[in-house]
Amino acid sequence: EDNFNGIKPNEFEELVRVFFNAIKEKSPYFCLPSNWQKTSRDIPTILRESMKLDSTRRRLYGRYKLIIDESEDESAVNLLLQTGIIDSDLNRTTIFRMSDFSDDINNELRNVEILSTIKLCMETGKTILMVNTGRIHGSLYDVFNQNFSIMATGDMRKIFSKVAIGPKTIDVVVHEDFQCIVHIKRSEFKD
Repeated sequence: EDNFNGIKPNEFEELVRVFFNAIKEKSPYFCLPSNWQKTSRDIPTILRESMKLDSTRRRLYGRYKLIIDESEDESAVNLLLQTGIIDSDLNRTTIFRMSDFSDDINNELRNVEILSTIKLCMETGKTILMVNTGRIHGSLYDVFNQNFSIMATGDMRKIFSKVAIGPKTIDVVVHEDFQCIVHIKRSEFKD
């Protein structure tokens, strides 16, 4: 359900039905839960639950979220804040919003500043919301793809990922509590 919210609810139910039937064919003892249709959740509930996962489950379930907004006025961002899905406390959440002014689009210094601040958020375990930040997504390629190196000694465990800041690629510690939500408008997608 979490990864199929781009389809209509009835299409999702049909997909689940096909999936369960395929399982039944391979395992005759499999029984479809009688109340499976009542267990579907709405998008805000899915997001709220995934934001509150402990670090171990978040590692498996999802540290990063992509919000595809149907509106042009960032309604989804407002919904995330108004419903408390994202904590509005600036000590716990940082919102990055890049402008489309011509002087800002090719401003490498500004991109480096934003990436440096994101790096600090990764190290300290803050949640970040990235709005209109497509210009820097390539710098966070390994982070988004969860391409991590793990260094463990005894009970200590550190997670590292590569971040490209300017012409350099550096290893950055990724705190267990770090989470990222990327907001993209539907209109930005090509058909």
